[in-house]
Amino acid sequence: MKKPDASITVPQRGERLLLIGQTGSGKSVLASQLIERAPAPVFVLDTKGEPAVQSIEERVHSMGQLRGMRREEAPDYVLIQPSVEEVADPAALDEYVRIIHEWHTPATLYIDELYMIHNGGRAYPGLIGAYTRGRSAGLTLIGGTQRPAWVSRFALSESSAYIVFRIVDRTDKKRISEVIPGFDKLQQPQPYHWCYFRHGDMEPSFYPPVPFRHPDFSLPRPSSPTEPEVIEKYWI
Repeated sequence: MKKPDASITVPQRGERLLLIGQTGSGKSVLASQLIERAPAPVFVLDTKGEPAVQSIEERVHSMGQLRGMRREEAPDYVLIQPSVEEVADPAALDEYVRIIHEWHTPATLYIDELYMIHNGGRAYPGLIGAYTRGRSAGLTLIGGTQRPAWVSRFALSESSAYIVFRIVDRTDKKRISEVIPGFDKLQQPQPYHWCYFRHGDMEPSFYPPVPFRHPDFSLPRPSSPTEPEVIEKYWI
């Protein structure tokens, strides 16, 4: 197993990172620590009631509320909790993404389940715009998914780095192999372990579990950190 590499950093302004892992894999623990350190303001699109982010105090429950938030007055962390009806409607979730991209950039957006903003394997327009035009607007995008096979190749290929926890489904492994060559032939990480791959790497690097701790979302975040924060500081 390789030791953490200093090139593995918290995503910087405009970068795209994809987190892949099944329920209980450790993905949410890692995601909460990335969210805690991402460039502010950080918007968390929470479709599953993820416990790791429930300590975020500022909450949005409607599109109107999000539109009415003044860009210059946005807090460091905002938890977006759509209604049950909106969670079941990919177009509604996509509208939240569009509003953040067009009204609140520069910012960081974490989407806890990317496939929910797809229909028949195709990404919705707001998500496409966030990936293609968000970079120049300063939108840092962290996407999470349990089923990469249900995520469009567009969303996969637009990411610049990938963190993958243990995956057992054959179709999911095959989909990941489209962006991480030979992934379906590799030995899978042990439970709670993960691998990291960035475009240009020859092969993924494997890492031990992320230490569990409760993130502190009360700490102020810079809108654009002067130096990348190295993940190595926080891993065992």
